Amino acid sequence: MEYFSRLINLLLSPLGIFAAVACLAWLVLALRSPTLRWMGFGGTMYAASLYKYFDPFREEEWYQFWGPIEVMVDNGRPLAIVCLAGLIILSFSLNSTISGLKVSPLMMPIHAIQVLIFVKLLVWGNDTVYTVQAGIIYVLIYLITATGLRTWTFEERTLRGPAIALATAATLFCLVVTWQSRLDTMPVFISGRLMGTTANPQHAAVFLALSLLGVCYLLVDSRSSAMLRFVLVIESLMHLNLLLQTGSRTGLVMSAIVLFLFFRRRVSGLYAIGLIMVGGVGFGLKQLGERVSDFTERGDTRTEVWVNQLQQFYQNPIFGRNYIGSRFTIGENSWLGLMEATGFMGLLVLIWLTSVVLKSLSNLTVASRMRNASLVDIDFCIAGLVGVIAGSFLEAYLAGIITMPVLFLAMLSVCCEKVTTQAQPTHPSSNSYVSPRMVKL
Repeated sequence: MEYFSRLINLLLSPLGIFAAVACLAWLVLALRSPTLRWMGFGGTMYAASLYKYFDPFREEEWYQFWGPIEVMVDNGRPLAIVCLAGLIILSFSLNSTISGLKVSPLMMPIHAIQVLIFVKLLVWGNDTVYTVQAGIIYVLIYLITATGLRTWTFEERTLRGPAIALATAATLFCLVVTWQSRLDTMPVFISGRLMGTTANPQHAAVFLALSLLGVCYLLVDSRSSAMLRFVLVIESLMHLNLLLQTGSRTGLVMSAIVLFLFFRRRVSGLYAIGLIMVGGVGFGLKQLGERVSDFTERGDTRTEVWVNQLQQFYQNPIFGRNYIGSRFTIGENSWLGLMEATGFMGLLVLIWLTSVVLKSLSNLTVASRMRNASLVDIDFCIAGLVGVIAGSFLEAYLAGIITMPVLFLAMLSVCCEKVTTQAQPTHPSSNSYVSPRMVKL
């Protein structure tokens, strides 16, 4: 199997042996440290975003990254699989007060989408090995969501842990791309737009937009030290500069949604983020003219694809298109793409997803009126949920086998359930909630 054979080759290399030893050391330390567990999940989200671009015109791989970065990018999916497996082993190794494999309501339609894709590949695909690998990955995503993510989230008083995971992913992306750009900019750019280590400027922008939420949360969290906040401000400057360099309007829209919904109750926070944005523009001023033209001069790049997807759905409304090939691929729009590929069953699952998202937003709004509600946690969930769903209408990441947005949704689904449950009184005469074993991060 392609991914597993590549993984074995990686583990047998000197770099792989060093990485394996480091992972074992992390596993031992993470048994006692909730922060390390969440940092491990942040690393998993980053690994899920790694992909090597293949140039169809030259019919060869893109420019080489610097040594260790090239190895990471070349083995992104195997690394993500190993990280997921390690987190699952860790979660089963820990004693937990939350038992069973319960699925959060928000994640149930996402799992249904994965089942649809697997069935489609099984019946219409022509690559059995790829189909089996996809099935294994889906099982791993289900297990980490129902075990580790659920347990670790419910054990904490706040959502600082998930925020740490997102900030870790953002830090890894910013540091790796910045380091590579210092050495050679060619591998991280395509047609003048930053793709970083994701092989696509749009994917890089989506990654930056979603991970920005974790940085913002830690900026306003009362437990963040002055030194940490200073570091987060510097990272925010790098974040915005890299986002501008992607030239992605989708990323800008998602970032604007996330920032507005998260800071809408926090005037001082809006001032702070405004200063950061001004600083970020100044930081990237020499590229600003080129970035503006990227955003304004590309024209409509979506409508033609959307119309074609609708036409394909009308032509094959029951089971979707007959041809799948060796890979499950759709373009530009998660919703129309799934309808085109899976037909009426896909439409039903998307209606289910819509109802669950609306129900979650309604529950979060109601929870915000509770006396014991944590508004920063509620706004974290609302901003993340609206941002990731809005972006899914412009990018096809909901149908990815393993992507950073899918792992983000897995984490967010548990966060939403935890926040709404915590805000509900446990007794009609009480407005307090006592969660399972609390762990201070």
